[in-house]
Amino acid sequence: RGRGKSMAAAAKTQDKTRRDAEAKRKRPSKRQRLEAKAAVVAAADDDDNDDDALKVYVSRIPEDWSDTDLRQTLSKFGRVVDAVVSLDDAGKSRRFGFVTFETIPGRRAAVDAAIAKGSHRRSWYAVKIADVNRNDAICRLWQRGRCHHGDGCAFAHDGPGACAKPAAGQPKKCLSFSSKGKCSRGDACPFRHVTKPSRTASA
Repeated sequence: RGRGKSMAAAAKTQDKTRRDAEAKRKRPSKRQRLEAKAAVVAAADDDDNDDDALKVYVSRIPEDWSDTDLRQTLSKFGRVVDAVVSLDDAGKSRRFGFVTFETIPGRRAAVDAAIAKGSHRRSWYAVKIADVNRNDAICRLWQRGRCHHGDGCAFAHDGPGACAKPAAGQPKKCLSFSSKGKCSRGDACPFRHVTKPSRTASA
């Protein structure tokens, strides 16, 4: 009987040793684990790229718009899953934002439209829509150190760049106000609004 128990114990030990060896062979090597980890990182990057493929950049947003207003305005192109108005450190709107659509056709319809016009709270608006992957979102004057609009600029001040230094003396005349008699920037315009003298007065 004692010999039978010893033989059973030896067989059990052999089975355990064999199972351990098989488990060790099936265990992924260090290289395989590193490759798997790299695949997970690549998949995360692909998810980010997919998100950008569904996103658009919106500028010329009215100052009083919220995320909800932006969402409702662009929802006519397709279902919107996210809409964010960019704010400065003081919580004031920077008059641009980003909208993420649920589908590619929705984003494409918005980009093809380029502009969304309408009336909101008894005032007219015309927001500009662009592909988020284009450089239109970055202020080109900022990149050249010549932007006069500061935090009120409708484009992003990202990367190397600077606002224009105030010129000595009076600022230049506003070309839009001089030619049309009005300026869309209003009091926020960095240039002088000089009214043309009427012909009657000059005579």
